[in-house]
Amino acid sequence: MAKSSSKSPRSSASRFSASRLSAPVPFSRNYRLQVAVVVLLALVLYGQTLRFGLVMDDNMVITDHKTVQQGFSGIPTLLTKDSFAGFDETYDRTGQRKTYRPVSFISFAIEKQLFNNNPIVAHGVNLVLYAITLAVLLALLREWFPDAAPDAKPNDPQAHYRLLPLAVTLLFAAHPAHTAVVANIKSRDEIFALLFAVLSVLFLFRHSRSEKPRELVYSVMCFILALLSKESAVLLLPTIPLALYTFTNLDTKRLVRLSAIFGAAALAFLLLWFGLVGRVEEGLYAYKLHNPFVGTSLAERTATGFMTLGLYILKAIFPWTLSEGYTYNALPVVSWTDWRALGGCALTLGLLIFAGMRVLRREQWAFAVIAFFASLFIASNMIVYAGSMFGDRFLYTPSLFAVLALVLVVFSAFGAGGKHFRLAPVIGIIALVLVAYAVRDFMRLPNWQTDYKLLQADHRSTPESMMTARNYASQLVLRSGRTQNETERVILLDEAESVIARALQTDSIADPALYDLLGLSALQRRNFPQAISFATQAMVLDSTTRQPIHRKPIFRQNLASVYVSRAAVAINQERLEEGKRDLQAALALNPNNDNAYINLGMIYGRQKEYKQALVAFQAAYKANPSSQIAQQYIFHIQQAMAEEEAENEEKAEAEKAKKLRDTPLKK
Repeated sequence: MAKSSSKSPRSSASRFSASRLSAPVPFSRNYRLQVAVVVLLALVLYGQTLRFGLVMDDNMVITDHKTVQQGFSGIPTLLTKDSFAGFDETYDRTGQRKTYRPVSFISFAIEKQLFNNNPIVAHGVNLVLYAITLAVLLALLREWFPDAAPDAKPNDPQAHYRLLPLAVTLLFAAHPAHTAVVANIKSRDEIFALLFAVLSVLFLFRHSRSEKPRELVYSVMCFILALLSKESAVLLLPTIPLALYTFTNLDTKRLVRLSAIFGAAALAFLLLWFGLVGRVEEGLYAYKLHNPFVGTSLAERTATGFMTLGLYILKAIFPWTLSEGYTYNALPVVSWTDWRALGGCALTLGLLIFAGMRVLRREQWAFAVIAFFASLFIASNMIVYAGSMFGDRFLYTPSLFAVLALVLVVFSAFGAGGKHFRLAPVIGIIALVLVAYAVRDFMRLPNWQTDYKLLQADHRSTPESMMTARNYASQLVLRSGRTQNETERVILLDEAESVIARALQTDSIADPALYDLLGLSALQRRNFPQAISFATQAMVLDSTTRQPIHRKPIFRQNLASVYVSRAAVAINQERLEEGKRDLQAALALNPNNDNAYINLGMIYGRQKEYKQALVAFQAAYKANPSSQIAQQYIFHIQQAMAEEEAENEEKAEAEKAKKLRDTPLKK
């Protein structure tokens, strides 16, 4: 390979050479074969997701998102509004997220228009995008390590580097943390963001070698698309000059000029973001269940941030424990007296300081370490709350730099760059890690088939999570209402109540949803007094412990449903006045409960108070125009009224005739 005459500063400890600006990386048969290998691995690992449905937040961005459900006609709104606007009335009222991710949301709208929310298509798109990301990543790594190109001579000390890009890409493809991204349709924003980010850097490196303006334009365009996919892609900004410095011999002026172009693009995006979305408001995240940092000090926030960074470091390399349940109470907010905060701080700062000194020598592992922490900056929650205390999905991009550092260290440990490189142990270690990652993928992925399976698994791995406990109990109660097997129904309700009881023992914020679920469980058991007691407690807690903006009408609605259910039993037992009182109580709580109006109309009908019955049935239809039952009852009650009217007219005519017969004729 042709080599540049300019030499980059380096120490004897640096075993990896910087890229040569003049060294092209051909898309050879070798490259195509490697792409086939990594894509095949992705298909083997994630092909099973094509059988999965919509899970957890998938519904929030697809079926429950009013704008997405408009299909093509909703795209202008998605381009000009907060991405989650139109999700539901709670979000529109609180405005808790303040995000602008039009790329992924537009893809959901297109799928709605063309395939009507088909989950097979949605999962297929995620899988295809993931496979494309792997192919592009492999191309970028070959840019960074050109000695891996097939034209390296067998006796060249650098020839063994041909395995390095493939090893990194394979480990990245199989990283278990990615199950929370590829299997979760909602996390398509993560896939898009990294795909466009890698494309941006790839085009930039091609431009640094060829100086073609076209490739720079492509690079900036891809960078902007990455930002439009997910805001966290802005963290790519400090990584770009660092990558150019590490992997090229660009002079300082050109490096600064290129970096400034991307800085200007990022600034333009931020101005657009603030112009369309506005400033971030507390919204729903002012509630501790959604934001564990509410009411905590800056010192506690920082200490907790370093604790989570320590966990991210460990999980990036050993991603065995996986869960979506790292919500309130799963991980504590800690102070600086906690050893986990001190350990995380020492590990983070130690790695950053050591890497910072080494990166000046253009040592690639040092770049990987710094890029790892840069991509985790938002996820640490030290500056702004990322929406979760901890999350496997936050490791999607950082895991790239983690496996890069891991592979570089393994290669270096066995003599990479020298004449005595030991290939066998390198292949052995990489293969061992790859198999371990794949095994964990196969263990985790089936949990993503349904909400129930995912929540069941996450509750087992993170039982302290209040949100997971609540959602798992909700799934248990829901399943109990669907089963026809009485024994199974009792088992499900027992499990739900056990989960809720454990949650209440450690719940310091008195979540009203837990009491609401206890009420629904009691309702399934037909224990109406207990159901009313729990449902009332949920409603009272909601109104007394939360600000009006956070209160949920569902608790009043569920209490109303309990009264309707008890009224239905009373009606069947001909205790009509008791049923009427319960139905009036239900309507006082929820004036739009069509079932309450229907049952009230039935009572009036049995009491032959047809006019009042008609009013009740019409109110039911107004509350729910799609109710066929209400329409049928309106028809029947109108028939009954007509028959009664006809009968009354006959009686009146008969009475009139009788009076005429009985009246004596006057002479």
